[in-house]
Amino acid sequence: MMADGPTPMNNQAQAQQQQEILVRKMLETAKPRSCKCGCQAYEQAIAIMEVSALDPNNPTGQQQHLNYPVLCCVKCQTVFDPMGKIAK
Repeated sequence: MMADGPTPMNNQAQAQQQQEILVRKMLETAKPRSCKCGCQAYEQAIAIMEVSALDPNNPTGQQQHLNYPVLCCVKCQTVFDPMGKIAK
């Protein structure tokens, strides 16, 4: 006997479809972000962040290195870091 109503898989697929529709709508009005050199193309890169052993948020108590995703301009290699974590 089949259960009535949507399954969790269907709910997840519907939520993903709604998210994709929302992103498409937002892209219709979004403006490209240009680098200071005028280029509008970026590629993904990873910055390495060091966490001190003394940092109270560090659960291990040992120095750690974390991967931090950033974007780099393909023309001049300027790092686009929207969270401002990379030192200038």
